Amino acid sequence: MKKYIAFFDIDNTVISATSGKVMAANGYREGLISNLNLMEGLVLSLLYRFKLMKSENVIKLMARWLKGISEKEILDFSTRLFDEHLKDKVREKARLEVDFHNTNGGFTVILSATTRYLSELIKQHLGMGDIICSELEVIDGHYSGLPLGNYCYGAEKLRQAEKYCEKHGYDLKDAYYYGDSASDIPVLEVVGHPMCVTPDKKLEKVAMEKGWIICRW
Repeated sequence: MKKYIAFFDIDNTVISATSGKVMAANGYREGLISNLNLMEGLVLSLLYRFKLMKSENVIKLMARWLKGISEKEILDFSTRLFDEHLKDKVREKARLEVDFHNTNGGFTVILSATTRYLSELIKQHLGMGDIICSELEVIDGHYSGLPLGNYCYGAEKLRQAEKYCEKHGYDLKDAYYYGDSASDIPVLEVVGHPMCVTPDKKLEKVAMEKGWIICRW
């Protein structure tokens, strides 16, 4: 049985939600995010939507909000968030796809802009093999206010996937990637098995032009 890799995005792919929005709302309710942080996030979200801000600023913003907070506090928060708000949003068809690849020679890996804590919980919940995601710097158990590496989004996802496959001996031509957004196109164009999950309008148009598989999860 030939070994291959199957990458999965998280937001609106494995789960039927945008985890960042859920985290921000609950972080605000629990006092981890201030009124000022929330307003700043809304403004930056609008700037990004209208292409007036680069995506990598998202991770810088997230890191700055968490400066000085203990890693354990965020781990505990992420665990509560997953158990109470996101576990029931894990799509059954995503679970079936992960199980299929796990039993048919595939190595399943999360490839997401989401941070490590939530990614790790989803990985464990679905029995997946590894994680590639956005990282935040931690010093002496507390967040420094800086990102660790680049925001795992868009073209950076492709760079991370290429690096991972090269390191672990996989070929992207044999790989699957499950994504939902036009921002996933850089990876979808390179893998041998592009899988478009409930795609946004732009991705759906590209998928139909290129003959990519569209999954309605």
